[in-house]
Amino acid sequence: MAAAGVGAVVLAAAVLPAQAADEPGKSVTVGCGKNRTQALHRALVKSAPIGKPVTVYLTKGCRYTYPDKRKQFSVPDGRTIIGHGAVLEGRTDLYPVLTSLTSGSRITLEDVTLTGPSLCVLVPAYSHFTLKNVNLHCSQSMTAMRVKDDGAADLLGDTELRGGGAPTAHGGGGGLIIERGGTVHLRDRAKITNFALSTRMVDVPAGGGETITNQKTGELVTTPYTPARGYQTDGIGAGVLNRGTLTVEDQATITGNKIVRTTQQPKYPLAPDDHHAYKGGGIYN
Repeated sequence: MAAAGVGAVVLAAAVLPAQAADEPGKSVTVGCGKNRTQALHRALVKSAPIGKPVTVYLTKGCRYTYPDKRKQFSVPDGRTIIGHGAVLEGRTDLYPVLTSLTSGSRITLEDVTLTGPSLCVLVPAYSHFTLKNVNLHCSQSMTAMRVKDDGAADLLGDTELRGGGAPTAHGGGGGLIIERGGTVHLRDRAKITNFALSTRMVDVPAGGGETITNQKTGELVTTPYTPARGYQTDGIGAGVLNRGTLTVEDQATITGNKIVRTTQQPKYPLAPDDHHAYKGGGIYN
């Protein structure tokens, strides 16, 4: 294993604890009517106490967008969502499409697509998510999935993580970010495919060049002129930014990931950091 603070990639079998509770729990089917997202929220949050197993079945071909003023699908501990090909859609770039209501939760997603302008799935600390046949196709400027410290995720079946483009300003992981202490296990035919931009324009308006009055002397002075410029280097771990532990086995693949250097240049470019711009087209570990 790698030293503390350094990511580790394991290409070997691993035994993980069972995700489902021993008791069968409650089953709820959510239709595709006008108030379907409110019905989904009730099924997830109010159908049983937190920690009790509930399986929520969605309607094939239906699209669910979080209701009212809620910013994300917050799923309580013990819930399983079986989508039958349905879509969970986010509407804001400030919140993930789906996360757990509390840390330490065990959540299962199966046969569902997540999409939206932001992070698809956030796995909080100490939580354990299981994704089977799940498509994460979210923003062009955010990662598809983020696993927080001491969180864990199993990606099974034909699960695919596909971020759309440049990583966040915090750096990297177009498909997947694993934070320190986090654990992700890719099995079966799980796939991570993404590209990241190594550089991008930043819109910084010109400043200065204004004539103002000195409050002490009363003299007119002109502030220094600063031209508009902006230049950020990204492209760390286009497929995976791994600071925790990543296990890959069976036919799982991290493939087609690449870092693309943008041709856009600001009028007054800052020198790119060559040590930062190209780290890990597939995995930055």
